[in-house]
Amino acid sequence: MTRRQLITHLTKRIIEIEKDSPVLIGIDGVDASGKTSLADELQQALKNSGREINRASIDGFHNSKKVRYAQGDDSPEGYYQDSFNYELVKSRLLDPLSLGNLEYTTQSFDHQADRDFYAHSKGSKKHYTHHGWYFFAPPRADRLLGLINFLGH
Repeated sequence: MTRRQLITHLTKRIIEIEKDSPVLIGIDGVDASGKTSLADELQQALKNSGREINRASIDGFHNSKKVRYAQGDDSPEGYYQDSFNYELVKSRLLDPLSLGNLEYTTQSFDHQADRDFYAHSKGSKKHYTHHGWYFFAPPRADRLLGLINFLGH
């Protein structure tokens, strides 16, 4: 299967999902694995099909440097456990969207300035892509062929 065929196939599968709340699409993978490129391609293909798309990244939910580096600047455990505020991703972005609440937070922290920064959105029923290290998704995530890392909470 070529990359173009994959994007076409995934777009078709995503469009087939019918829900009263936004369809959440999660893309998971290690650093430099192509998450952003895949999200870019899916976003464009879904827009081309007439779908309205919103997008967020785990990068908008970093912890402060104090939390991120508490286990040391070069700590693999610290990177894995402390880089992101997963509870805020879940409570301010994914939970509201999963329940059909269209008022949600797309960013809670500016990691470059190392300060809180809240970006809020209010919109219509949309497809929503999210790429990052982890993704919490609704129970029907299995319909996306394993692209979603369904951790369920």
